Amino acid sequence: VQVGNLTTQQVFATLFQQIAQDYADDGGQGGDDVLFFWHGGENAKLGWNAAEVINGADVTGFACKTKPFCAPRCRQRFQPTVLHLPDHWNGHTWKDDDGYDTKHNTTLGDWIQQLGGKVPGNLIPVCHGNGFAFRRKQVALQSLDFWNALYERLTSKDVNHVDFLFAERSWAALLSTPLAAEQADALKGRMISALGIKFDGFPVYTVRHRRREMTGMILWDQPRD
Repeated sequence: VQVGNLTTQQVFATLFQQIAQDYADDGGQGGDDVLFFWHGGENAKLGWNAAEVINGADVTGFACKTKPFCAPRCRQRFQPTVLHLPDHWNGHTWKDDDGYDTKHNTTLGDWIQQLGGKVPGNLIPVCHGNGFAFRRKQVALQSLDFWNALYERLTSKDVNHVDFLFAERSWAALLSTPLAAEQADALKGRMISALGIKFDGFPVYTVRHRRREMTGMILWDQPRD
């Protein structure tokens, strides 16, 4: 696709607005069709292959292209996941991404709420790297008003770097079916730490690669042979 001067997030927002409108106009037909979005500039070695991603989305409704990541020192002890604690996801700011304060102090949760979006309330998934697949019907988890508002925000003359960073960190949350309480409890039961948070018995592992990690990512025990 030739996109001119548009960013990846602007392209995605444009496509989602059209997909959501078409899905509503079609009366929900084709809801099980799987669509695959991937920015070709991303490093393919950091993720699963296309067939694996599409198969994952066919089973669960949504799947990330890029594998979850934490820095080498973290991986020596923990297994990273795509799941994040809601308080930390909602409280994520521009400062968390770039390491310094700016006038853009809106939190990720406020940004989504201002646009009218809804995200899971227990554990929130994040896909870094602009690659994912989803069933078409997942767009109905958000209202048409939301997809229109997101498109308007990301293509407006006032759009800024924060909007693009927040959008990338939101696609998984916006398109993933919320976990049932029992599922969330079981996944939290496997958690032994979380990135950037102090847990008894473990040192704090902070975010080292801001484009690939977020504070609040839940960490599981590293599988042992």
